[in-house]
Amino acid sequence: MINLKACELVAMDNNQLFARKILADAHNDVVYYDPEGTILSGLDKAGAVSTMYPETITEQLKECVKSQPNIVTVNTLLIHRALVCWVDSLPISDANDGGWAVLFLSSDNLMSEVARLMPFGFVHIDKHLHATYCNEVAHRILGTQDSDMLNRGWLEQFGDSILPALKAYVDEIALHSEPLSLSLKVTTPLGREKSITLQVFLYPHSGSGAYSLYMLLYDLSDTGLLRADLTKAIEQDNLTGLLNRAAFLKRIKDFTRPEFEYAAYVFIDLNDFKGINDTYGHKIGDKVLENVARKLMSVTKGRELISRFGGDEFVLCFPDQKDLTEIYNLGRKLVSVVNSSMFIFGQKLDIQCSIGICWMPALSELRNLNDEARVERALDAADQCMYLVKKHQSGNKAFKVYDPSLKNLLFVQKNKQQEFNRILQEECICIHFQPIFNDNGKISSIEALARLTKELTLHSHIGDVIESANEGGEELALFHITTVKTLEEFGRIRPSLGDINLNINIDISQLEQLSFSTWLSEQCLENRVPFSNVSIEITELLLESDSVQVTKNLNHLLEMGFFISMDDFGTGYSSLKRLLEYQFHELKVDRYFVEHLIGSDKYTKMVTAMVGMGNALDLNLLAEGIETPEQLELCKALGFTLFQGFHLAKPMSPKALIALLKEYNTEQ
Repeated sequence: MINLKACELVAMDNNQLFARKILADAHNDVVYYDPEGTILSGLDKAGAVSTMYPETITEQLKECVKSQPNIVTVNTLLIHRALVCWVDSLPISDANDGGWAVLFLSSDNLMSEVARLMPFGFVHIDKHLHATYCNEVAHRILGTQDSDMLNRGWLEQFGDSILPALKAYVDEIALHSEPLSLSLKVTTPLGREKSITLQVFLYPHSGSGAYSLYMLLYDLSDTGLLRADLTKAIEQDNLTGLLNRAAFLKRIKDFTRPEFEYAAYVFIDLNDFKGINDTYGHKIGDKVLENVARKLMSVTKGRELISRFGGDEFVLCFPDQKDLTEIYNLGRKLVSVVNSSMFIFGQKLDIQCSIGICWMPALSELRNLNDEARVERALDAADQCMYLVKKHQSGNKAFKVYDPSLKNLLFVQKNKQQEFNRILQEECICIHFQPIFNDNGKISSIEALARLTKELTLHSHIGDVIESANEGGEELALFHITTVKTLEEFGRIRPSLGDINLNINIDISQLEQLSFSTWLSEQCLENRVPFSNVSIEITELLLESDSVQVTKNLNHLLEMGFFISMDDFGTGYSSLKRLLEYQFHELKVDRYFVEHLIGSDKYTKMVTAMVGMGNALDLNLLAEGIETPEQLELCKALGFTLFQGFHLAKPMSPKALIALLKEYNTEQ
């Protein structure tokens, strides 16, 4: 949180969307004032701007200061006068604009960012009359650049008349004085003469005797351009230049009735875009999004709307589509436009997408709802169709058009995601442990396996939960919860286990986190689990991403003393390469090979080669998926030293595991 030690004043458009963005960037340490009589302060849990309604402007500000202890008391009279002057004098303000607003903030970086977005000129001047900041609008008005304006060079742009007036203002100002207002004619370096209005505000720094000056510049001839800049800043996605979500929904309201009733909504998601960012970096990922945006713009000709809703999600609206055949043609065209190869910074990338389309007439049963609710349902249906495509289809058939027969399927899918969210929130996951035996028949370690505490309506086992996590992009949240629960349970029962170690499965979504290795070590320390008692199981498929961050985390974990086991060995495409790249301690041969050992000379030879390779690299060799006595004896004969499977012991609760160990120790 920003600790506000001195408040600054800047002007900002009275717009809820803009206020929400600035408040979010400032971590709720910004007070937003609406001249129509509302104090907006901070964001509520839903991301909306929260409000207060005291009686007067001065009282509003005082109450706001009292309610937020990290905001210091400011001279509300000065703020009130500055506000009135700004509202009265801004040339592009009228009754329909809703006036202007004031923000109070202290972060220099944030202030520069806000000033950059202002629709009028802004110059910050220190007590030595040196300009320390000048935004782009001021440069455009004056035809200058930073080298012309910074330090005392800015005075030369206004001739001789401004300096005496400015000195007199600084010498004589009191806190209750009006700002200095001047109307001047200036000539730009290219010879264009402009009539401008400027206002100067003096802001004393709290208790220090120092002060700053804020100068606002207005060019009356530039009103239309300023208004266009403001609209652009509010409505556009910064990266692609497309409409943002709020502007997209707002533009739909401009449709005629026929355009609205026959609109087609399209949801587009890029396949494996996360892999592009992870492999090539966010710079190339951003270029991919820009290129896709340009491709999508090529299919729009008039009233169509195109937006980026966030991440790699694009949403389009094609109004007045009278024929269902046109909708299918539209889907095929969009797939052909987006699915293509791109060369970015010398890298060839094959881009594929998943597309869901909802034609408004297909939702005829919703005619009794208002327009806003109908649009929301149409977008939701298109989104769900897109997820069905992503899950089941690919290539040039990568789109699905909503029809009433999909209603039940989409309903189930939506409820499944809601149930998944409840699983995470209500702690419906517990940890069981499956023993791993050595060649002497003793339990040497246990593998942690997540289980559901109860069978739910749409998730009957943990595999369903993992599938929902993958579909909803919640893998990291799910695996972090299971990792924490695993270490808590193991730490709790470890005094009863003797020298038994823990095998824990780690997902790529975790290893791709910048500080995962540090986080895991902290969780171990918190639960009193020595690093040397933990073997991290990772799959071959996980390592195929070739992520730099995964490598860094694995190397850091090895340095701290963790062990690493390659799980599902033999099912990936890069086993030998990865065995040489990382310092593995254990090789778990996948159950697929164990299942086919009996009666198959080919599989026996393959597993024998795996065992020989493991021995050559001094790795512990574990055969998993042992279901019969014959499989166990054959694996022992082939040279395995560790064994896991239902024939030996099923996954069990911590209580059952302790009971098994007591029984085992008694027999011994």
